[in-house]
Amino acid sequence: MQNDLKEFLKRVSNVIGDLANSLQDYVDEENNDALKESYKEQIADAKKLDEDIMEIIGQLSRDGLNSK
Repeated sequence: MQNDLKEFLKRVSNVIGDLANSLQDYVDEENNDALKESYKEQIADAKKLDEDIMEIIGQLSRDGLNSK
């Protein structure tokens, strides 16, 4: 069950990371300051969420090792 959860979280993290990067690329290509400003917070939130998920995966891995 724990491995299933870790794999699910990895997939979610990959999707969020890819979306954040794609949005960042789009904003950079458009070279529009208003667009950059409007998406700045969403991009930062997505990157932070990706980091948080990776931290949870790490914690699950450590907890799994400690329970053996």
